[in-house]
Amino acid sequence: MPVEVVNVRVRLTAKTGEIDLPRQGLRLGDGAQGVLKTRPIHFTGGWRQSKVYQRDLLVPGDTFHGPALITEYSSTTVLPPECIARVDEYANLVIEVN
Repeated sequence: MPVEVVNVRVRLTAKTGEIDLPRQGLRLGDGAQGVLKTRPIHFTGGWRQSKVYQRDLLVPGDTFHGPALITEYSSTTVLPPECIARVDEYANLVIEVN
């Protein structure tokens, strides 16, 4: 019988120069510009009114508390109650779990 190759993976490691990632200035914000809607979401203990944020509308310096959902093209992040999300100077979403 003929052999069929279904999947091939390659991994490469190489030294590179320093990467200079673009940094943005931080500003105080609560992410209000990124709120799409409010909806009930079930967490331990019952249903909680939760904000739904559009990820690409959040800017560095935005900080907000859960419960919330953060949606983007390829994923959805759940921010449970009592947790805090902030957007850092590299536009990363940093979540503090309490």
